[in-house]
Amino acid sequence: ADLRAKWAEIVSQNVDAQVKFFLRAFVLEFQGNFETVLDIADSFKNFAEGVAEEDRNSIKELGEFQCHVFLEKRGETLTVRDLRENLKSEIRLDPHHNVALMEYLLWKYQKNLHQLFTPPPEGSVPAHLLEALDKAIEAHNAAVEAERQRQRKIEELSAAEEGAKNELERHTTKKQKEELQGQEFGAAFAAIQARKKKREAEEALKNAEKVDPYQEEQKRLAAEKARKEEEEKRKREESRARLKAKQALWQT
Repeated sequence: ADLRAKWAEIVSQNVDAQVKFFLRAFVLEFQGNFETVLDIADSFKNFAEGVAEEDRNSIKELGEFQCHVFLEKRGETLTVRDLRENLKSEIRLDPHHNVALMEYLLWKYQKNLHQLFTPPPEGSVPAHLLEALDKAIEAHNAAVEAERQRQRKIEELSAAEEGAKNELERHTTKKQKEELQGQEFGAAFAAIQARKKKREAEEALKNAEKVDPYQEEQKRLAAEKARKEEEEKRKREESRARLKAKQALWQT
């Protein structure tokens, strides 16, 4: 498929899928730093407006104003227009399109579409590294989502406590809220476990040899070109040799 088709496919997926695709594409380069990228993805979701809590995981892009606020809060100096035009040398996009997380990540880390869609050379990324990365991403997302749900429930119980119709209802609601607040240790423990898995993956990545997939692909293409040129040269030489042999026969 061409770049436009590949791009359309990846930006049609939600933020979690986009950040996972990005990290897997550059897994060896982001040794020990993928937590920062995951935090960016979490922050990106927070700026989507008009999205119900239960639909949070379906977020895939931001509108112009939402993206402007996102960039401003992150202290970025570029405008939404600059971000939209970042890929114009590689692919033609609607100048007024919504901005996907992937667009920001490519700009932020100075990557291009060819690099994104060029898979690492076969064998350059051990399977256990990708497995460790996937588990760390899952642990991160699970810990973040669990804490969001806990805080949301506490807010709901606080509102219910204030609006309680009688003392029994107020006491019951308050007790439930205090129980949830008391789970902070459990949430903290889950976060510690998530960080532990991340550190294990980061350590494994640090010990892996760095390979630039794009450079490796260029080397492969150069080698393939050299092989073809050598093959063509051999055929020309064989053809000339056959012609000389025929000429020698005619002269005898």
